[in-house]
Amino acid sequence: MQRVRQKNAEAARKEAEQRRRESEATRVGAVETRKAAVATKKESEAKAEQASKTAEVAKAKHDESEEKRQIAVAKKEESEKQKEQATKTRAAAEDAVEDAEKAMDAAQTAFQEAKKNAKGGEGTMWWMGRDLEEQKKYLPRAAFNRLKRKHEKKIAAVRAAASS
Repeated sequence: MQRVRQKNAEAARKEAEQRRRESEATRVGAVETRKAAVATKKESEAKAEQASKTAEVAKAKHDESEEKRQIAVAKKEESEKQKEQATKTRAAAEDAVEDAEKAMDAAQTAFQEAKKNAKGGEGTMWWMGRDLEEQKKYLPRAAFNRLKRKHEKKIAAVRAAASS
């Protein structure tokens, strides 16, 4: 019976040894799985941190782009206002040119009439005509218009003197 007990004890010892090995293998597998899980967790945390930083950079770039867009819209509106103002100014300038040309024609007509009606004072009329032509060539339009009015007064004075 002792032999049977020894055999049973030997079989139990072998079975216990076998189970201990299985437990050890399971424990080693669990430790490796835990290590892999910790590594995966760290990797996931690093990727989450990187994604968070990328999102912050993207938000900053978006905000910067939005600010630049708003500035561009404001500049466009200002440009449109300036274009409208320039159009109005151009129209006013064209009107002023037409007025100046009409005034020049009127001055030349008045001069020609005064020249025809003048009795004596030919040198004065010639000088006024020459002066008018030079002013037409070299003076700015506003200054020319002022001098034209001055000449019209002189012509009126010559006419008055000629008729009396």
